[in-house]
Amino acid sequence: MGRSNSINNLANQNQEFNNYMSQCTTNLKNRTKSETDEFLSKVDEFYSCNKWDKKPLGDGEHYDYCQKSEFSLDGVTETIKGIAKAVFGGDSSPKGTTIQKTEEVAKAILSIADFQLLALNAATAFITNIMDAFRNSASANYQYTISSQSLAPGLTLHVLCLNDSFQRKDFFNNEFIIENVFSFKLIYSFGKAMVEENMEYFQKHAQLIAKLESSQDTLQDKYNEALVDPTTSQETLDLLQKRLDMTTSMINKYRDEMEKIKDSYEIKLNSIKNN
Repeated sequence: MGRSNSINNLANQNQEFNNYMSQCTTNLKNRTKSETDEFLSKVDEFYSCNKWDKKPLGDGEHYDYCQKSEFSLDGVTETIKGIAKAVFGGDSSPKGTTIQKTEEVAKAILSIADFQLLALNAATAFITNIMDAFRNSASANYQYTISSQSLAPGLTLHVLCLNDSFQRKDFFNNEFIIENVFSFKLIYSFGKAMVEENMEYFQKHAQLIAKLESSQDTLQDKYNEALVDPTTSQETLDLLQKRLDMTTSMINKYRDEMEKIKDSYEIKLNSIKNN
C-alpha cells in the first residue's frame, strides 16, 4: 500500500482516520465486482481468441493514496520493482502480490532473462501513463480502465486500474483524498512469444515511450503556466518539477534500455538467419 507523506503522517497519529481509510477501501472493493469480472474475462479472451497458451507468472493488487494536491508514484514504482525482483531474481513477492514458482515458470523466465530491465521500464511507464491520465482528468469521480502491455516477447502485463476519491471535513480541510488501485496479472505465453520474435516487436515499446513524451509535454506546459501565475505556491512548482524530472528520467532509461536490447536482439536474429 502506498501513501503520500501527509496521509501516512496522519494515519500514524489518528486511529479514527485509519478506520475511515479502511472503510473507504472496503467500499471501493465492494463496488468493483463487475469491473473485476470484466477484467478476468478480457484476460481469458486475450489468449483464447488467438489460441495462445497461458502461463500465469504472478498476480496481485496495489492501493495508493494521496491528497488531490499531491502527486507521488513512489509506492507504485517500488511495488513494480519488487515484482520484477520476485519474478526474475527469486526474491519474496511484495505484499498483496503472488509470484508463481514452478518449473514451467522458470523455463519461461529463462527465455526472457535478457529483457528484465526493459520489462521493468515498460511496466513502470505503462502504469505511469494510466495514473497520469487519471490525475489529469477534470473529474475526481470513480473511473476505471482495463488494459494490457507487452513487456518482453511472450510476457504481458494485464491491469485493471481504478480511481476514486473521498472526503470528510474532519480531515485535510475536506480536501479530496485520491485512491488509486491497480490489479494485475502477469502472464507468459510461448505462442505469443513466437509471434513477437521479430524487430517489429520493438515498435510497441517505442509507442509507449511516445505516450510518456506526450505526458512530459503536458507537464511542461502546466509548469510554464504555473511559473508565470503569481498565485502559484512554491510547493506546487516543486511538485510539478519533481514530476517532470521523474518523467524525463523514466524516458531516458527506457529508451536507452530498448536500444541496447534491440541492438543485441538484431545481432541474434541475423545470426540465426545466416546459419
